[in-house]
Amino acid sequence: MPFLWEQIVDLTYKPKFEIVKPEEAPRVAERHFLDLRKKYGSVLAIDLVNTTGGEGRLSEKFASAVQPILSDDLRYIHFDFHKICGHVHFERLSILYDQIADFLDKNGYLLLNDKGEKMKEQLGVVRTNCIDCLDRTNVTQVS
Repeated sequence: MPFLWEQIVDLTYKPKFEIVKPEEAPRVAERHFLDLRKKYGSVLAIDLVNTTGGEGRLSEKFASAVQPILSDDLRYIHFDFHKICGHVHFERLSILYDQIADFLDKNGYLLLNDKGEKMKEQLGVVRTNCIDCLDRTNVTQVS
């Protein structure tokens, strides 16, 4: 999440999240996305966290922090991965892919020929986030 937050790791299954300096969230998010746009071009930010509990609070803060800076170069989509896909219905990622197909088509991909010459240039990047990256982000990016 592109703002200041922390999770104190303890012996509980899901340690609580704490948003640090919430008033700084819009500034931190703006700097983060400005940096991404300078490096990669257009940015599609996909938020994969739950809409409930502590993750829900983080997701709400993310959405509100990014709202003022949305533009043609920066889009934001929330996709509650666990609610929609559960633990086994990864075919439901097609719902997300349908929502982002236009961005992927417009921004393309990098293609090099066998000589290493650029044949096609990528014009943007998809930025995903979640809390436990080994499940949601990796499954979403690989599928």
